[in-house]
Amino acid sequence: MQTLVLEKTDVLRSRDDTRSLISSAKVPGAAVCHHSQLDREGLGVEIQRTGGNSRRIISSIDIQRPSSLVWKVLTDYNRLADFIPNLAVSRLRPHPSGGIRLEQSGVQSVMGFAFNASVVLDMTEVNSDQLDKELRFDLHQSRELKEFRGTWFLQSINNNKDTRLWYEVNIAPKGLVPTRLVEWRIKEDVPANLKSVKRRIEKVMEGDIYYEPPMSPGRQLPLSSLPLVQ
Repeated sequence: MQTLVLEKTDVLRSRDDTRSLISSAKVPGAAVCHHSQLDREGLGVEIQRTGGNSRRIISSIDIQRPSSLVWKVLTDYNRLADFIPNLAVSRLRPHPSGGIRLEQSGVQSVMGFAFNASVVLDMTEVNSDQLDKELRFDLHQSRELKEFRGTWFLQSINNNKDTRLWYEVNIAPKGLVPTRLVEWRIKEDVPANLKSVKRRIEKVMEGDIYYEPPMSPGRQLPLSSLPLVQ
């Protein structure tokens, strides 16, 4: 399992500057144009154009549970599809060097167009034993996407009783997949996913055994139809 521990001076996003650092992040050589939108319940989503067909999407939500419980739910990888909308599959895959490799897929309909996205992600857990934690993901393989990388950042707030959960993703489609279609779909999905994560976490308690890791990465799982490149 790939787990990093950073010294306090090395943590990329502190409690005070999390939003400003995430929002001002730049891609070398790319002109960044961005705008913010609110969904019907007021959850903000920031969309940055980082290239001709690439986007960065950022959002956050406050959860009335400590970061330790939020972390336990987010890293229960094989059960994420139980409560995240439009996520049909989420399961750990074998990793050649013992890291965390996760396969996810979903099928969505956008204005009559069936958009099927499958990804294999390499996950990196940062500061898992500290109050502020980070779960990074980077694309290993996808038929539909050439870039899909980002982070879940858990910011402990309110005297460590609650958590501000940040989500940031950099995404670029392959081939003829329209960028605006992907942007629109992600923009719609991110608030719904964050709210679903919040509802799930606020229903459980810290000692709930349901959220114990079910198995080591890749063990006792059926092979996927998605070909893996190692």
